[in-house]
Amino acid sequence: MSSSHTVASTALQRSFLKSLVPFRYTGGGIPVDVIRWAFLRHEALIPRVLGTLEVAPLPAMPRMMFAEAFQMMLSGRHPQRDVRSMFEDSAVEMRRWLNDDTGEEAYNPVLRLLAYELLAGASFYFALMSITSSPNAAAAIAVRSVVTSDLKSDRTLLGSIVAFEALERDVATGARPEDPILDVVVQEMLLLERDAFGKHRFDFRGAKRHILHHLEVESVGRTDLALALTKDAVLKGYGNFGMESKGVHQGRWIEHRLWCNEEDTRVDSTLPATEPVKMKGDGWEAIVLLHFASPLCERMLTTHSSIKAVETMTDTQHVEVFELAVPDRDSTFLERWFRR
Repeated sequence: MSSSHTVASTALQRSFLKSLVPFRYTGGGIPVDVIRWAFLRHEALIPRVLGTLEVAPLPAMPRMMFAEAFQMMLSGRHPQRDVRSMFEDSAVEMRRWLNDDTGEEAYNPVLRLLAYELLAGASFYFALMSITSSPNAAAAIAVRSVVTSDLKSDRTLLGSIVAFEALERDVATGARPEDPILDVVVQEMLLLERDAFGKHRFDFRGAKRHILHHLEVESVGRTDLALALTKDAVLKGYGNFGMESKGVHQGRWIEHRLWCNEEDTRVDSTLPATEPVKMKGDGWEAIVLLHFASPLCERMLTTHSSIKAVETMTDTQHVEVFELAVPDRDSTFLERWFRR
């Protein structure tokens, strides 16, 4: 279930998480006041957050706690510690449900993915309001931890991605039998990764780069059958990948280049990409920069020194390069081998 339930005709299709956290900010100020000021400045975002919570097919308690915390924040009548505590309660309740393995819903991959996104949203606001010298970094790390750690250890979601990868595809077109449940899971997961990491989704996570949750980038370049995954209609429609192919080695091989395109994560096309504003509150004043089109997670550069230097200087996304032999069905195996 991607968050296409819109509140205006200008709304864009983003992840469930992005509908809950439609922007981040950099600058000073008290977080609860800055976030409230920004939402009141862009009032159309308020019904989007509350509407997303209302229609989400998740347990009522964590959704109600999230909505209560959100409205406490908007009212301006509650201290930051109380708002923070309510977001924490929402996150705890959502995690409690995720850890409860009783009932059919506990094994529904769509519900589990949405639950992790609500957990990430509550954790974002909770961390943002923590007592720290860098609240924005803490909020980004909270989201990253859910996406790269909690999701990674979820066996139900792992099983769904393994099943999606194993679907029998046409090598030339990527066509395959439809599987509505897997399609929805992969669609939402792609939107989540795009909103969390933007064009830097191929950055190292540990020692691996991933095209999708649990699917390593390098694995798609091993065979023509594996490459068919990049032609899958869901990945082409929701992945925002770029790919170029050209003949090399006298045309006997094809070089493929795969990367993640630039990302605009705005939930509504009428919003600015960024907006510098001067905010004033009761006893405080701050100049902040609202980010509507940027990913929620700040980039964490790899420890590989040579790659880190390039990434730091250029802010370019990783491009995966691999080569595959051109199929020659008229030749024997030995003929193809000795022409390599």
